[in-house]
Amino acid sequence: MGSVKRVLFLLSAALFVASFAIALWGIGFEVEQIPPEIRAKMSDTDWVGGDWAILGAQLGMFSFGLAIAGGLAWLAEKHASRRQQRLVSSRL
Repeated sequence: MGSVKRVLFLLSAALFVASFAIALWGIGFEVEQIPPEIRAKMSDTDWVGGDWAILGAQLGMFSFGLAIAGGLAWLAEKHASRRQQRLVSSRL
């Protein structure tokens, strides 16, 4: 069970970092796709690349869900070990 928790937490951390990278890189990539002469005429480019930001946010939420699953697995294992200790001590 320990390896499952470790994998969940590591995967969660990696996906969380990837979510920021996707959001930031994607927005910059979309802005760079606009030709400079058109970009100069635009008042702002806030909404350009918004789909990348949404994808990054979704990936971040998924990584948060994995972290919660890892935490629940850790709590379940901790509870099971305490229960086992109580059963052993009550038999003595």
